[in-house]
Amino acid sequence: MVRSIGLAAGIALAFGACADSTEERIRAKQLAQGCTHNSDCEGDLVCMFGRCHVQCYEDEDCRPPLFPYQSRCVRASSGVNVCQLDSDRECSRDGDCQGDQVCAADAQCRDACTSEDACIAGLVCSATGECARDDELTDDGALSEGSGGSGGGPSGSGGAPAEGAEAGAGGDVNDGAAGPGAAGSGGEGGAPGGAEGGAPGGAAGADDGAESPRESEPNDSRDEPNELLLDTDIRASISHPDDADYFFTEVPASPAAGGYYRILVTDVGPGAVLVQAYSALNHDRVYYDDPIQLGKSVFGFFTGAPGAAFYLSIARRAGTASESSFDYTLRVEYTAIDDPYEPNDTQLEPAAIAIGEPVKAYLFAGLESATASAADFEDWYSVEAEAGLLKVEIKDVPLDVRMQARVYESTLTPVGAEEKGVTNGAPLSFERELPSSETYLLRLTYVGGSAQPATAGRMDAPDELPDHFTRPYTLTLTQ
Repeated sequence: MVRSIGLAAGIALAFGACADSTEERIRAKQLAQGCTHNSDCEGDLVCMFGRCHVQCYEDEDCRPPLFPYQSRCVRASSGVNVCQLDSDRECSRDGDCQGDQVCAADAQCRDACTSEDACIAGLVCSATGECARDDELTDDGALSEGSGGSGGGPSGSGGAPAEGAEAGAGGDVNDGAAGPGAAGSGGEGGAPGGAEGGAPGGAAGADDGAESPRESEPNDSRDEPNELLLDTDIRASISHPDDADYFFTEVPASPAAGGYYRILVTDVGPGAVLVQAYSALNHDRVYYDDPIQLGKSVFGFFTGAPGAAFYLSIARRAGTASESSFDYTLRVEYTAIDDPYEPNDTQLEPAAIAIGEPVKAYLFAGLESATASAADFEDWYSVEAEAGLLKVEIKDVPLDVRMQARVYESTLTPVGAEEKGVTNGAPLSFERELPSSETYLLRLTYVGGSAQPATAGRMDAPDELPDHFTRPYTLTLTQ
């Protein structure tokens, strides 16, 4: 039982269940939060596929009460297995799945197999070559297209609780045989998950077939926020004119470049929302949008420095014809900036590069408070070069950045003037005559006096991110 206790303790810690205060809860790294290393995750959680996971040893480790919902144990890397996250379960092709998993006949990501030995304990190898539970297979040993999600099984007992008159969730309708799905246990009037006449082969669990998770009240101030579940649709409500919903998130400590958040507020009811993000450091507002129009969705973004923390607030926009109460859906996604040359924002910590080595990096600054300084965007490099001609070439410049560069001796004596691209997105190429063989420094940044590359803003569409978020520049030094 040592292993089971450890798993349960890891999950409790991941959800802040053992925290004694709001401050402790908001510091805890949640299950499914973005990560780069195991150290980014709290307790016994491990970093696999870029998110914090619960490690498992057999399939039953990924079922309640050891795991928050019914999942499955999948292979992540050699010797490590993890409980599959809801967000990694559904698929339409193999490329939708993590690692070496395949998209099975039930549109679920599963481990492939040729024999039962290839499957984790508690799972068997189906006739169609995927690891599954016995109760997910047909009489001939094949994985049924009607087996539903892994979070519930064919009995339908995993239907999520329903509130009021809402029905308990069952599996997706399909052409398979009828399944005896039971009503969700949490709400009155839960509808059966498997009625006769071509019903779901199995009920969905905590996510598939169930409603999105809801906010947890009270969360009406910065003193009692909900911990923000990233990459998850969260259903929430404005319950009265002065209501506000607060959520908290912390930027992972690595990678060193930080990353950016994408905010999506959709399915807004008969009201207008005011969406704001605040720094937990000094409560400066880093982002806001108030579209005024009733029912209008909000799309926005802001950057975050490693270890920075933020509050997100959703409220009713005053001065509009909004009804006093309405629902909305919140989704916040975090994307890390993969820049292996960071941190290199000053001449004190330049990234060492070599002559002839192409460097791909981002001109990016993560926020801690409301604004970033010009120095936050600087990238410094050091290179061992011989006396003579040095050629500097910068390509793939982001379309919203006008690049600027300068070469220095190790004493910070400039070697020639500063060079600037002719416009945003323009490549920059120049040559310098180096006086001696030594270590030289190169500083890259945006052209001063021009608009600073965006660190927060509104979007008219969900994917209208600044170009420098997604386009790395390419730097090459040659002699």
